[in-house]
Amino acid sequence: MALVLRMIKKQARWLDPWEGLDRDSVRDDDGPADPVADLDTKGNALSVFVIESNRDNLERVVAALAANRESLQAFSYALFDENLLSEINIKCRATRAETPDDEVNGWHRDLIALTGLRLVALARAILDHASLDQRLPREVAALIRDAISAHHLDKSRCRLKADEWRRIGNA
Repeated sequence: MALVLRMIKKQARWLDPWEGLDRDSVRDDDGPADPVADLDTKGNALSVFVIESNRDNLERVVAALAANRESLQAFSYALFDENLLSEINIKCRATRAETPDDEVNGWHRDLIALTGLRLVALARAILDHASLDQRLPREVAALIRDAISAHHLDKSRCRLKADEWRRIGNA
């Protein structure tokens, strides 16, 4: 069974999400607000990527997403079983992404028809069942460099600023 990767913008929102809340007083269909802020939707859809169960494509996806940023920075993500989506009644649609790696673009999915309650349910499912991980900037630089060497990334489509390429060369 496949896994789902969701990029996390601020990992701190996920590490102690119950701070300031009495967890026992929060209804089962509710959850902390901070993690939901990381699930920014567009058109009631949320971007995710399919990761093979053996995780063979994980580093390639991370490299493509990181190369789509303007600067090298830590890359945080949540990884969870795709079956969680059906358990919380969230539908998925295959759509192409716009990263500098055409194959990675084919692994993109949109979680669609999201409502406020479904978004909270997704945040709770991620909190309860996902693994959170972070790649440090030097690791991200090495992944990008390796992906370019393997001809996976089209360097001309990467959004990294010029001074960041020097850091990648030294990774």
